[in-house]
Amino acid sequence: MNNAATAPAFDRAFAAGIYAEAISNYDEALAAMEQALGHARTQRDREQEARALARLGLISWRQGDYPGATEY
Repeated sequence: MNNAATAPAFDRAFAAGIYAEAISNYDEALAAMEQALGHARTQRDREQEARALARLGLISWRQGDYPGATEY
């Protein structure tokens, strides 16, 4: 479940990662998604964690880092 006090931190980091990915700034996208993942894990929010991990894998895949993509 989302903790209302910290959900915005996840949402901001996740949105920043989506934006950075959309403009092909993959280093920034990875950093933002790692931050979002940290927020999700701190709150033990499995749904948010899964969303961040999926995006991390997708960003890695888009860079051609296929082994890295499978690590997420």
